[in-house]
Amino acid sequence: LEVKPTSPSDIKLGDIIAYKQNNNSNDIIIHRVININQDSEGIYYTVKGDNNQTADPIKVRFEQIQGVVVAIIY
Repeated sequence: LEVKPTSPSDIKLGDIIAYKQNNNSNDIIIHRVININQDSEGIYYTVKGDNNQTADPIKVRFEQIQGVVVAIIY
């Protein structure tokens, strides 16, 4: 289950987020937030799949985030 965040402060370190890599893609990536930082464009999130050795190569912006995982039902 996921919820749509309303502001960047809704995203916390360790959260699992669903995001679009770019606006032209319908692909949704679900990875964990491992760092929150800021640059001249604003806040961005560094994310990594739990089973991946390295972080994703892009800076994920709030506008790309589709949801935050709040529960997993087995």
